[in-house]
Amino acid sequence: MHKFKERLSSRTDEPPQQPDKPSQAVGNKVDHQKQAAPAHAPPMQAPIELHVYKEGALYGKDDIITGADKQQMQYYLHFPLKFFSGRWELSLRRGGPQGPEICQILKGGSWSNSFELHWTSTGAVTPVQQMGTFRLRYEFPASQETYCWKSDSWLSSGYQFSLYKSSEVDLPEGQRTTIARWSTSIGFTKDGTLQVNPAFSYELELILATALGLEERSRERRERRR
Repeated sequence: MHKFKERLSSRTDEPPQQPDKPSQAVGNKVDHQKQAAPAHAPPMQAPIELHVYKEGALYGKDDIITGADKQQMQYYLHFPLKFFSGRWELSLRRGGPQGPEICQILKGGSWSNSFELHWTSTGAVTPVQQMGTFRLRYEFPASQETYCWKSDSWLSSGYQFSLYKSSEVDLPEGQRTTIARWSTSIGFTKDGTLQVNPAFSYELELILATALGLEERSRERRERRR
């Protein structure tokens, strides 16, 4: 399998800009539980790029998720506010706020460090377990093996993460397959950018859901440090 083009690029995102009321076009449906992995990655393909913007409400936490054009809405994350409880009951929807629900991203109270994905169409549950204390790692089962989100460095801990196969995560960097990369935005209108290796497009929605949960856990940790 070819390595990800330039390791999903190490660039930081440009100053975030709120998209001009993205359209309600429906993104492509991907069922990570049923599709088989391709035998080989297409050579030198650009990463699949998703941009996660705050919806715009003054006190809301909902997100609009666009494609690389930063305009057309692909997904919508509904985030009901639960003050002081530390609980999440997030709803990831395809195409817009009224689109079909893909999964719920659930976490218990403030005592819980891990979270779960509850897939609406199948009833399956994907546990996402925190494995580290200071330099965060989150592991979860994928269609063929276990994946691990790992912070890129001590300095970027809580802001930049890369997704690897758990069997490769402790290998030298040049020997790992980079599946995806999440970069947190420092702006007020955008949460971050997700880049996914096109060889793993069959698991796009699984990767997206775990990245959204990862960002919320990182945000909670960042706020505690202030």
